[in-house]
Amino acid sequence: MFDFFKKFKYTLSPEVKGTLVLDQRPLENVTVYLEANFLKNNYKRSSSTNELGEFHFKPVIHAQRFKESALNQTYSYIGIYTYINEEKKYIWESQLNYVSPPIFIKDNLSNLYCELEGTEFRYFFKNINLENAGDLMVISNCNLNGFLYKRHFS
Repeated sequence: MFDFFKKFKYTLSPEVKGTLVLDQRPLENVTVYLEANFLKNNYKRSSSTNELGEFHFKPVIHAQRFKESALNQTYSYIGIYTYINEEKKYIWESQLNYVSPPIFIKDNLSNLYCELEGTEFRYFFKNINLENAGDLMVISNCNLNGFLYKRHFS
């Protein structure tokens, strides 16, 4: 039987744990922002680093009464950033087509290590959902794992 009141849940962002450093020193009491978007739904969160430079976000879950069509090219956006000397530094930025984050997103966002004095890279990951599809790109200042290749981002 059809349950009109059933809500479909979409994980926009998994749990996020990370460490921010500048010149290899932990950044204490820095505000970190997380934005997750799906369709016209925007979720914004903030967290502060502790004395070890660590920050944490719980998963961002979107619930709605209708299921997304497989034909709907809906993109999920994750932006995690902070400001250093009034300059926006991306810890993570991705806009990908999914209703549940791919494993490389879960693996990387569970243990981020970010040297914010370093270079921002475009990381490219294999698209395991579609054969012959283009690689998936993430912009980050962090040390990511499982990527095919990376390029300087300017």
